[in-house]
Amino acid sequence: MSNHCSQCNQELSADARFCLSCGSAVVAAPDNIALPDSGGTTSPPSAPEPASVWQPSPAQQPAPPAQPAPPEWQPDGPPAAGPPAGQPPYVDPSTGQVTPSPADAQIVEAPASSGGGAGRLVAMGLGVVGILAIGFVALRFVTGGSGLAGGASSPEDVVEEMVAAINAQDPLAVVSLMAPDELDGLDDVVEEATDYLNDLGVDEVIDQQTEDTEIEIDLEADRIDVSMEGDNAAIVSFELSGELRAQNSMTDDEFSFTSRDLEGALPNGSDEVDMVVVKLDGKWYASPMLTGGHYIVENNDLPRGDYDRIGEERDPGADSSEEAIEALVDVINDPDADDLAAILGGGEGRVAVVFRDAIDEGFSEIDTNGVQYELAVETEDIGNGRVQLTELELEVFDQFSSGSITIEDDCATVRDEGRSPETECLLDQFEVDNERDIDTTLWLDTVVEDGSRRVRFVPTITDVMSRFIGVVEDRQRLLFGLDAQQFDTPTMVSAGSDIDIEFDGQLYVVNEFDIEEGESYNVTASDGAEFDLWVNDGSGLEQRFGSSFVADEDGVARVVTYSEFDFEDCDGFGGCVPSGDGETTLRIREAARQSVPFPTVLSGELGPGDSRIFELEVTTSETVTIEVDGVDINWRILDDFAIWVEGDTYEFTPGTYELVLSNRSGDDSTDYTITPTAS
Repeated sequence: MSNHCSQCNQELSADARFCLSCGSAVVAAPDNIALPDSGGTTSPPSAPEPASVWQPSPAQQPAPPAQPAPPEWQPDGPPAAGPPAGQPPYVDPSTGQVTPSPADAQIVEAPASSGGGAGRLVAMGLGVVGILAIGFVALRFVTGGSGLAGGASSPEDVVEEMVAAINAQDPLAVVSLMAPDELDGLDDVVEEATDYLNDLGVDEVIDQQTEDTEIEIDLEADRIDVSMEGDNAAIVSFELSGELRAQNSMTDDEFSFTSRDLEGALPNGSDEVDMVVVKLDGKWYASPMLTGGHYIVENNDLPRGDYDRIGEERDPGADSSEEAIEALVDVINDPDADDLAAILGGGEGRVAVVFRDAIDEGFSEIDTNGVQYELAVETEDIGNGRVQLTELELEVFDQFSSGSITIEDDCATVRDEGRSPETECLLDQFEVDNERDIDTTLWLDTVVEDGSRRVRFVPTITDVMSRFIGVVEDRQRLLFGLDAQQFDTPTMVSAGSDIDIEFDGQLYVVNEFDIEEGESYNVTASDGAEFDLWVNDGSGLEQRFGSSFVADEDGVARVVTYSEFDFEDCDGFGGCVPSGDGETTLRIREAARQSVPFPTVLSGELGPGDSRIFELEVTTSETVTIEVDGVDINWRILDDFAIWVEGDTYEFTPGTYELVLSNRSGDDSTDYTITPTAS
């Protein structure tokens, strides 16, 4: 009997697998269901080949299944790489067009321009803290000087104006309400960080993720209660509630909370927020340092702060900058709360004065278990109140042993009794070329307060931050170190693609492809290349662990494929960083579908990274154990929570169920056998 196409009735050869007239797959008899050898290509699933069929007992024999419709494979577009010789050409089932084998798979270069506008940052995760963070990156604010900018006219106004500034998403206004001497030097850090991000093009990455995102913040501070703590400080308590909303082309999320929702989340377990504010030159400012100290003493049952001491005459500090550093070293060697309060200036000094009793109690409870230490420093006055620490030596000893650490320039030498000295240098840890002339000197800042020199740490910290802002000169290395490589500019590909990647110095390559609701996708990479998978199906980029996923909504997925890792060459900045060497083939597959009667023994072959969905047509209620054999095979039944019994046993009722089968290997084809057995 002649063999004809079921779609166009064109006569076919005996071994035909596709109709060359209309492109339809040739379907075998319904009781011979098995998927063929894919040959490791991106070609559509071939016609079924004979396979054995499991038959239930006579009492459970179902009615003969209806003739299944011919399986249709509908890719998003032609595969990126053509099939090898001997394999059938690609046929578009929707048009019937037969397409010759395409050219060789594409080589992905470093993306030079924007590709794919999805994958936006979801603004809901930003919240109040995120708004402040964006502000510190985006603006250059100026603090310090003879006159203090900003501030509020009363403690209550500090809270109300800060809430209003957050609602208006005005980070400059938020910063202007904070004690300037607790932020000293951050203006330089922000300016240099902004220029640095611009130079590396990271600002473009941020813009691409947030360009169409609108954030609405509506916070309310209720039941504001001001507890005056002397003339120059107050603790402002208030209940905080509000709504946050983020809108973009992919999502519209809302989140609301009340003060009761904050109960347990705040450091003291209360549903009220406490903010310590201070009066400086007639204006009121929020004090992050004092607020942090307030919560610390409350949580640890330490003496509460004595805010009346702010503005009172203090014990004298030192007569010169170098003497101030020497006095600080004396406090470190022999801890004393009064001496610490006398030698610290700025915001740090204010904290030491207010929490002197708590610090004293903390010092008294220090137990070194018999270990003693002695810190010694050599200093040099470098002007403007700054003192360089040219050498530091810390000796540690007990009754049994001793050792020391000496820090000079950017190198630390460790001497342990009975062992040879070991030296490690900071720039070596960062793999920084010494020709870059990074300043590794360490200095402390001093300020004149009440006629004495006192030490401040904040300017030193911000200065060190500023020096090392440019330690990473490569955009990819920076994004990798920030764990934000998924937000880098992607290259658009399509499901069904084989992407040959030659890294050629790139740490990673980002590819993006469209996904369709309800469809299953499998991603693999050859030669053991590492990759991360991120999916945006309406709620922002979310990482998916493993290589397979089912799309909940229409959207996009991103694959970050990494170059080779050299685990023997890890540095101090980002740990183990990709080397930029190697090559791989990234395979992105949308599972081909085939409807089969159930129970049926299925067998066949999956090419590297291939994935298939068997639509199991169940006509009679049955408890069945499913066994899947094959190397690197991953399988699951979607929505199995409703039918799963235990192990690989399922209790089916009449209906259609989807069994997803994937080859996890990106290198090799694998044979599989799916065997259902009545339980």
